[in-house]
Amino acid sequence: MQKRILRIYPGFLLAFATTVLIVAPLGGGDLAALDARAWAKLVLGAVLLQEPAVPGSFAGLREPVLNGALWSIPVEFACYLAVPVMAALGFLGRHRWALAALLGGLLVAIATGMAARVVGTLGLAIPALGISTTTLALNATIWCAALAMFVSGMCMAAFDLRCILHGGVACVVAAAVLACLLSPALALASLSVGFTYLVFWAAFSPVFAWARPLNRKRDISYGVYLYGWPVESLLIWHHRAIGPLAAFAVTMVVVSVLAMASWAWVEAPALRIKPGGHRG
Repeated sequence: MQKRILRIYPGFLLAFATTVLIVAPLGGGDLAALDARAWAKLVLGAVLLQEPAVPGSFAGLREPVLNGALWSIPVEFACYLAVPVMAALGFLGRHRWALAALLGGLLVAIATGMAARVVGTLGLAIPALGISTTTLALNATIWCAALAMFVSGMCMAAFDLRCILHGGVACVVAAAVLACLLSPALALASLSVGFTYLVFWAAFSPVFAWARPLNRKRDISYGVYLYGWPVESLLIWHHRAIGPLAAFAVTMVVVSVLAMASWAWVEAPALRIKPGGHRG
């Protein structure tokens, strides 16, 4: 757990501060509009691994959010907190079938939540929370989907399912996921398990063996995730006519540099604090 904290927090805090203090003003955000209470809320949000928000940021974009990718970080951290609890309950050993049952329950919850949203059966307002039951159900469904992906990975390890990581199976799974994408009620549930399988297949497949050394010495994956959204949003905000391919290419160049700097100066040194730690 200490290694997970050292892996997540330092890079996140740097990205959070960079997004608020540099990206927000460059993207139309008004830091002067933040009073003491708002700044305190931002600091608390950073500690709780929440998304930053500054008034006016990226106004006019389809998603006027400073760093929308950060929503998943607290979900990921919650999953890591759940691992020792599941281990203590025997989910990773003698009661591993309970882990499979948990995954099944999550998939049912995801399908039910999405189906309810599609048919519009959840539309009541909750004044105390300032949201509707539709929004609450959607947020809960997304959390279930993220947890289902994590539990899918745990099932791969607990049942040692590497034997099913086969190219033919991957093709069938990919086809099934694509078919399920046509159904709003099944799309998210199929991605939660199917996409996770495809990621594992790609990770172990000889087809992608050439890519494994690329991230071995400098693990820039976390930095790419942290800075991808704000960099691309900033690019689009200043150059509204830019095409998607050009935006992607420029973003990847800039983000790769930022991610390498984050790894070299923040993430790797933080991981070295733990004896024997280096990789995340």
